[in-house]
Amino acid sequence: MKKNELPCYIVNDLLPLYMDGLLSPKTKAAVSCHLEHCPSCSRQYAAMEEPIHGQDEPFKTNDTKAVNFLKKEKRMAFKKIIAAILGVTLIFSALFYGIVFQQQAFHFETRNLYQLSNGDLYFELVPSESESAVSSISYSDEISAEQDRYEIHMGYSLSTLWQSSPSALPGRVYCFTIAPVQNQEETAYMPVYYTQGNETLLIWDGEQALAPAPPEIEEKVQTMSKPFGVEYSGY
Repeated sequence: MKKNELPCYIVNDLLPLYMDGLLSPKTKAAVSCHLEHCPSCSRQYAAMEEPIHGQDEPFKTNDTKAVNFLKKEKRMAFKKIIAAILGVTLIFSALFYGIVFQQQAFHFETRNLYQLSNGDLYFELVPSESESAVSSISYSDEISAEQDRYEIHMGYSLSTLWQSSPSALPGRVYCFTIAPVQNQEETAYMPVYYTQGNETLLIWDGEQALAPAPPEIEEKVQTMSKPFGVEYSGY
């Protein structure tokens, strides 16, 4: 080692500062001179200058994975939002249908219950409240699931009220002719009910002896449509 030349251990300690350009001009010149004449320190310096193979790749890979993860989460969040919107839409649609189109029950009273000459029943269902604003009704009849009674179903939806005109017809009376239905044992007749939703009205219990229909009723049923016709009472 020449006089005033830096020893290797000091150069090794100074190499990081030398690489970052943080040495004074004189110290930097001394390190440069040492590296020119010392193969060992030159190799050490060269090794420090070389980038570590693959050092940046893991970060790139991790960044790519992170971006893909965020994209996946974003897609999932978007799908959840769409599913929530569809779910709310379906719920509101079901509520709207249930409120607007569900069949509402009439509140009937039974009037003029007779037995016709051919054995059929005649009776009239009179709404206990004016329903002149109802523009259309639904009707069906059936034997109950328990096979123990004959049921009449009549109803209207709120949509029919919206469709009614200002010049709605006056109150209506529904005139029925129905043949009595025997029970499964054929030992008695089934009672006749009006049922719609929670509304239930017993029309005939199947046992009550009925008065014969007067001539004007017998004459009227000849022109009636079955199972019922409509009269307008004007009340």
